[in-house]
Amino acid sequence: MFLILLDDKIGPKLKNGLFIIFGFSLVVSHYSTSYIALIILLLIYIFGLLYKLYEKNKIRKGKLEPEKKENFFLGWKVILVLLIFQIAWIAQFSATSNNIISTIDNTYENIGRVFSESISGSSIKNALLRKVNIEKYSDQELNGYIDENKQLFTPLDVYSGQQTRNYIPKIENSEKINYENKFYFHSLSYLYQFIKYSIILSILFGTLLIFLDRSSRVHKEFIFAMIVSILLMFSIFVLPFIYKVYNFERLFQQSLMFFSLSSIIFFQTIMRKPRSLFLFFAIILYSGYSLFNNGFLLPLTGGNPTMNLYNTGFFYDTFYTHEEEIHSINWLSLNYQSGDVYMDPHSQLKFYAFGDPMINIKPRAIPVFMGKSSYVYSSYSNKIKGLNFLDASDKFDKGVIPFNFPAQFLDENKDKIYNNRYSEIFK
Repeated sequence: MFLILLDDKIGPKLKNGLFIIFGFSLVVSHYSTSYIALIILLLIYIFGLLYKLYEKNKIRKGKLEPEKKENFFLGWKVILVLLIFQIAWIAQFSATSNNIISTIDNTYENIGRVFSESISGSSIKNALLRKVNIEKYSDQELNGYIDENKQLFTPLDVYSGQQTRNYIPKIENSEKINYENKFYFHSLSYLYQFIKYSIILSILFGTLLIFLDRSSRVHKEFIFAMIVSILLMFSIFVLPFIYKVYNFERLFQQSLMFFSLSSIIFFQTIMRKPRSLFLFFAIILYSGYSLFNNGFLLPLTGGNPTMNLYNTGFFYDTFYTHEEEIHSINWLSLNYQSGDVYMDPHSQLKFYAFGDPMINIKPRAIPVFMGKSSYVYSSYSNKIKGLNFLDASDKFDKGVIPFNFPAQFLDENKDKIYNNRYSEIFK
């Protein structure tokens, strides 16, 4: 999009129109991504205003000829229109404005803990220090984690040991489309690490080359975009809580829209002859990075299929929201009276998106945690595939534990108050 804006053959009105269309599509695509995009564009505009003041001062002192001043294409009208789109979307249509207020409040409350825990954030570690790991959970780890937390979350009207003894949590994994080959999986994973760190290093040195080269012909708005992206990534490192609400690797990938230019400049600098060599290497590098991140390569070796390409696998079972789930969530929101609602943590995310946010949700659909008077929500994955999930990221680097859903226990000990064949609710 920036390349379109910097093309002299396109008039300013058409550029602004294209920018508004691009911005509107971005706003409705993903709310947190659109927040970051709007912040980036707003800061680029502010940097541009400051640079214009700097140029005016140089012109007044006779150090710069007026015809040599920079042309900026990002105007306040574009920012204003995007801001209106953003406010309308988050406040009126998607009702996600509370997330912004909560994030600002928590960031302010934790401002005194700068550098205290942000570096250890999982999204940062995944982006920079991700380990090659295909180890699976064991039944012993699952039941040990449940036993450790049982006393912390047990309600007053807990089921007796006799009632819960027939349900034994056991690891159950989502379906894979290929047989898992450890050798190929590790080989591709290490190849991905090589590609990612090659891109990071080329961006780092390429950005330094741009900043140090005063004769650089890179447009100032591109340079401002790089500076803003660096500042935003640095803020995730230093501000507690921010790393919890926004994925660092997603921000890095967004920033590639600008940083990819510095990467190309770096490869062009170190591979002057033959010129086609650096182009070939850069194309292979970025094509490989894209193929890994869109989920095309790893499933070939037995890795988890990605939801954007396959209707199966861990990501499909945890994140895909079926229409029947929306119906059951709406029904529970309308007919809920009082008490806790037990469900797995991924059902909780769906409930936050489509249900009543005031309902007291417990993200542990396990009998030893449940109260006799509580509700239990059974999603598509719970009912149809028999899968249950437990977030154990506070203890294990492997994160979410997949295991068997207590369908038989619920049938024997609770009343089924809703069923649409793909989702159920118990009381």
